[in-house]
Amino acid sequence: MKKLITLSMALMTCICLTQNTFAEDKIKINIATTAGANGSMITLWKDTLAPMINNMTGDKYEFAFFPAGALGNFDTIVEGVRGGEIHIAFDTSSNFANYCRPAAALDTAYLFHSPEEAQYFATSDLAKEMVAPLESMGLHSFGFFYDSFRLMFLTQEVKDLAGLKGLKIRSTPSKGHIATIRAMGAVPTPVAATEILSALQQGLVVGLDNIIPSGVELNFFDVCKYTLATNHFPVEWMAIANQDWYASLPETDRKAFDEAIEYFRTNYASMQEDLKNKYIKQFEGEIVFNELQASDYEHLNEITTECMKYMDERVIPWVEKIQTLLAEYRQSKQ
Repeated sequence: MKKLITLSMALMTCICLTQNTFAEDKIKINIATTAGANGSMITLWKDTLAPMINNMTGDKYEFAFFPAGALGNFDTIVEGVRGGEIHIAFDTSSNFANYCRPAAALDTAYLFHSPEEAQYFATSDLAKEMVAPLESMGLHSFGFFYDSFRLMFLTQEVKDLAGLKGLKIRSTPSKGHIATIRAMGAVPTPVAATEILSALQQGLVVGLDNIIPSGVELNFFDVCKYTLATNHFPVEWMAIANQDWYASLPETDRKAFDEAIEYFRTNYASMQEDLKNKYIKQFEGEIVFNELQASDYEHLNEITTECMKYMDERVIPWVEKIQTLLAEYRQSKQ
């Protein structure tokens, strides 16, 4: 209850500050995330998806965006969607894992071997099956959206997986994420997203895993002058909506939202790849971008097996289902 009261007050404050910008005859839609205000995800929603939806619905909606935890932390945002104060929210699958246990399976080290596999999963029937727990909570799920693979941002140079042994690496609270970092030989050290830079500067951790666009947007390169392209698991985003609100939309409007979301699912990864390559070129000479050694690839399956030892046993069946799906996919490509 306290969270909802705090959320309502925050939302009312934000709306009061911006209400003069809204046309009175438009329907307001509140969209929230903990992702950064200048990140490519929020930019895509503002510049592409919202205009696309309005083009298909006669410009009837006014979208209000609340990034960077403006309405509270992730738990508060989810409760806001359930309560109807927030219409749509999006964040990474690692954050959603506490509400949707199957999502934790995506944090398994080296479960996916390529961007193609991650994208294939995101559009599969299995992906739809995995978000079912959200539907029972009064949330409409838009599914998974592949972004890109995580790599290590480091304050000291590491040239192979063996070099990670014993290093304190920042982790999220996700049990799967913690298991992956531990299986890679490092010491998982949970640090809040808002405290990452200070933890790096103070030496509480020597690195973290993320994607290059986020690293640039969040200024990780101010402290981390080295990267190691571990590519241990992909960033998959998830998006949810208040179930009752979404069901109340006219059928043509729901179709517009679904088409925009599908555009997002189909095109976001290629946009991120272009952005990553742009930043690598931009920081060439300033940042050392290391690739894995050939010998590292001989041990990836071992790391997956080791990772699964530390995972919640209730997640293991979902890992195995993904393994089966990907084995069939790899067989079809031979």
